[in-house]
Amino acid sequence: YLNAGIDLLSDEDWYIPCRDGRELCLDLYSLCAETEFLLGDFVGMQAHLDEVFLRASTLKEKIRAYSTQVQSLGYQQKKKDALCTALGVLKELGEFFPSTISTELVFTEVLKTRQALERIDIDSLHKKEAMVDPDKIEAMKFLRYLS
Repeated sequence: YLNAGIDLLSDEDWYIPCRDGRELCLDLYSLCAETEFLLGDFVGMQAHLDEVFLRASTLKEKIRAYSTQVQSLGYQQKKKDALCTALGVLKELGEFFPSTISTELVFTEVLKTRQALERIDIDSLHKKEAMVDPDKIEAMKFLRYLS
């Protein structure tokens, strides 16, 4: 059904800024790619992702496709490609990671984290407001792919 929907799209639909146009195109291609990923059709999935990457003009429009791509690469045991893609997306979202990691750097960051957590009690965590920055929320989603 998704491919049938895609077949009904015209090139002009990508240039209609309302829900009936551009968003529908992005949703159909992204959902089709997600379905093909779940079915193990990685060639079909990549073809639909490529169309999204070609047509999308902002990171917001591409983020769903990147998520599918990173998950797919991990599933296909292409861990390095998955990591590079996820780190690239995180960088575009404003989160930077060092290209080389030393034991000293890890120790320093763990120590900073421990010290920050020592100043926070569990009750104050419950009172914190939920995260609302959309870029930070997307970054948190991509961080899970790094594990």
